[in-house]
Amino acid sequence: MAAKKIEIPASFNSNYSEKDIADVTSIIKWMNESLQRSNRWLSRCCGVSDAYISTLLTGKHNGKPEDLIAKILPIMEDSETQRQPGEFVETTTWNIVNYACKMARAEGGFAIIAGSPGVGKTESLEEYTRRVPSTIYMRGSEVTNSTTVIDKLVKALDIRIGGQYRKSAKVDAIVEKLKNSKRLIILDETDKCHVDTPDPLRTISDDTGCGVILAGNTNLRNMVAMGDNRYDLIESRVVFWPEIINRISPEDVKNLMKPYISEDMISKYDTFDEVVKYAGELVKGSARKLVKSLLKNLLMLHESSKKDPNYQGISREMMAKVAKSFMGVAHPPAISRKNSSV
Repeated sequence: MAAKKIEIPASFNSNYSEKDIADVTSIIKWMNESLQRSNRWLSRCCGVSDAYISTLLTGKHNGKPEDLIAKILPIMEDSETQRQPGEFVETTTWNIVNYACKMARAEGGFAIIAGSPGVGKTESLEEYTRRVPSTIYMRGSEVTNSTTVIDKLVKALDIRIGGQYRKSAKVDAIVEKLKNSKRLIILDETDKCHVDTPDPLRTISDDTGCGVILAGNTNLRNMVAMGDNRYDLIESRVVFWPEIINRISPEDVKNLMKPYISEDMISKYDTFDEVVKYAGELVKGSARKLVKSLLKNLLMLHESSKKDPNYQGISREMMAKVAKSFMGVAHPPAISRKNSSV
């Protein structure tokens, strides 16, 4: 169930059609199925405010309910999808990234995606590029500057131009190729790049109407907002400022774990939800640590332990052992004990 049970409204305002009422009722029932599904969590998934979700679910939405419902229904459908290990999972990070990309592309401006390392920004940006092949994805680094970005775009667009051409001539060729194309350009790891790196992207966006995503760690958002590192001319061009993604949600942890761990693999002394909650505490909201480290080592230990006749299955104690032995976690979170029956 949801952290706090959501009641189905006794009445809905006149903006709701019969279908809207049926959809909202289904959404509320779905929300109540999991402790992790809160208004706050759903608002992050949809890229809207908590209040917007609240007015929809209380039957008081003043706009067109179907517009917001259309954002929620795919999230519901995705939560029921069975995936295989390694398949992409649409987390809260994905929903934020997807919405930011759509906004930047539709408006022909910039969107800033900033978050802690390991929350799935890059995986989500790469997934968006797979789903929208016209997208140009570039990953920056400590050696990336404006010249590097221009050359990457020349290569991505298959522009036949000699290496002796000036930067301005290359930018002109890029603009000519992209004009009115409504394509999206993504520069990942922007915060690692040289200060002049975003300069040509500003010019190209202005002259072509193409959207641009700048993605990086948490400091990137403040750098753009404050105009640091030559971002002063970009701040006014930003059409979407999603909040900083500090960690994946508990619901994300659960969905990421489902392809790897089933109920029958869990010790009889724990439940799947308890194991999921403890896993989230161990990795501190990092999808990378969860999938690449905790689950990888946990499953290896599970396979080797199955030969032991005394082995009971995956437990929180087992996860704590993995964290200490293989992940460098000196002091794993305490494990709450259940009250014993009298």
